[in-house]
Amino acid sequence: MSTRPTWCSSSSRKVLAMDTQTPLYRRLLNKTGCTLARWARQAHERRQLAQMDRRELSDVGISPSDRLCELSKPFWRD
Repeated sequence: MSTRPTWCSSSSRKVLAMDTQTPLYRRLLNKTGCTLARWARQAHERRQLAQMDRRELSDVGISPSDRLCELSKPFWRD
């Protein structure tokens, strides 16, 4: 699994939320970057899930119906 960029960490979001000195454009760019990174990660994970066979799904505790349900979601939906 991929890791979240450091500029998208939960601690940086708390700091940005509490820091009223950070310009609005900077907060918006950060939020946009984090959203795009999350979407890319979800798309990547769903591509990996699509490639798993029945045995691998069983190993990680995912049923074939759960797999189909997850794969039917668009990349932007959690």
